[in-house]
Amino acid sequence: MEYNKPPKLERRKYSDVGSMYFFKNLPYFFLALGLAIVYVWNVNSVERAIRKNQILSDELSRLRWEYWTLKSGMIYNSIETEVSKKVVDKEIMIGQKAPKRLVRKEN
Repeated sequence: MEYNKPPKLERRKYSDVGSMYFFKNLPYFFLALGLAIVYVWNVNSVERAIRKNQILSDELSRLRWEYWTLKSGMIYNSIETEVSKKVVDKEIMIGQKAPKRLVRKEN
């Protein structure tokens, strides 16, 4: 075999060497194109998930702040002095003595 000779061109298929390389490498080009499309789709979906996660994180921090605000307001308004200030206007008196305790005796 002679290794120094260039490959023979089939003149009926290709007009020159450039077009021969182009058509022989066309499947690899489509493979690279397909991989590029999959890569772009993957990056896009990950970025979409990150944006959605950021929006949910912001909403979570806002709801957490709202929860703590409501909870502190409820705790403050349930203090006995605050309750007594509110019921004075409605003329409801809070007893000073402790309520009677019922005790059940066993027979």
